[in-house]
Parts: sequence; C-alpha cells; structure tokens
Amino acid sequence: MSDRQMSLNFLYASAQLWSIGGSVTSPRSALDRRRLMDALDAYLRSCYRSRTAARVGEFAAILKLTRPYLSRLYITSIGRSLGDLMRERQLTRAEWLLRTTQLSMADIAALSAFGTEPTLRRVFRALRGMKPSEYRQKVTK
Repeated sequence: MSDRQMSLNFLYASAQLWSIGGSVTSPRSALDRRRLMDALDAYLRSCYRSRTAARVGEFAAILKLTRPYLSRLYITSIGRSLGDLMRERQLTRAEWLLRTTQLSMADIAALSAFGTEPTLRRVFRALRGMKPSEYRQKVTK
C-alpha cells in the first residue's frame, strides 16, 4: 500500500471516528469545526506528499460523503466554501515555497497540490494579483 493510500485510509478512519459524516447535518461545536479543518489539512498533506492535485470531489469521496453535502458542511460551519479554503491553503503553501526555496514553478505547483504550473499561475494571479514569479522577486529582494 502506498504512503498516499495509507494517509487517505487514515483520513477516512479519522472522519468516521469524528462523526463528520452520517446523520450530522451541521457541525455542533467549535471542536467539530476544528475537525473539519484538520480533515482538510490531512487531505492536503497527502496531496503534497504524493504531488497530486487536490480535488474537492476526491476529498468528499474519501470521507464517504457527497460533494454537495461536504461543501454545505464547510459553508455552514466555517462560513467559507470548501473550494475557497482549499485554494487559500494551497496558495499559502505555494507562497512559503516561493519565499524559502529556489524550486521550479512546476515543482512548486506539484508540492502545493495545484497539479500543474498553469493552474498555479492562474489561481495565484486571480487571488494574489500577480504571477508567482513576480511574488518571488518581490519577497526575495
């Protein structure tokens, strides 16, 4: 079994213990909200390690939830869409890699779970207002 599969199996088992799925219609407490964020972080870490793109649909499937249901859980409990939270976390990692390494843009895209360099550039520019290479130049001067 690959490291990624082991991570994903752990994530699913943890979600079952946390009762994120099942009959829960909205997280009941700050602890439930924290668990939702922890689950997202665990999923993204598995994507970083395996250099695969993060996908909301895959995340929902791992948790044995439908995509709309999981998205609704994040909106009602965290107040932001799952896709927005995922992209923000990915961008934070990409920014850290841009500041602290000299890796290529393709490597940074893979290591921040964007999958491809064009996707990294498109999302970075849309949300940060500049290209990743411009960000790197700005913060390393």
